Amino acid sequence: AELMFQQIIPYAEDQNKLSFQPKVDFIVDDIKIEIKAAKRQALGVGAGGDRWSFSIKKQAEEADFFVLFAFNQSGELDAIFFVPAELIVSKTTISISCNGKSKWHDYMVTELELKEILDQLTGREHSF
Repeated sequence: AELMFQQIIPYAEDQNKLSFQPKVDFIVDDIKIEIKAAKRQALGVGAGGDRWSFSIKKQAEEADFFVLFAFNQSGELDAIFFVPAELIVSKTTISISCNGKSKWHDYMVTELELKEILDQLTGREHSF
């Protein structure tokens, strides 16, 4: 997921290359971004359907935004979520339903939308 983020946002500073276990994964200008990945968990209809579960407790107070990469069982990308940290500061995990019935789906973005958002937040020109 971190490699995918770096490909989408090549100007992001990878904090993992600068220190061991940094507080956040990337810094884009002054914006601190934490990357999380989850594989689809097949829980079945009785359990409310399949979902992705992201652990965010360690970085909830450090990051400005979370970029959540949601993968299917085969390891292919199903969805990306761009979530402001203030929405999840009191949470330790985020569980997102795969069927689209979740408030978190309001934060689903495409790779292009993620790039556009960060370009806009940092004042960069779009480079398509």
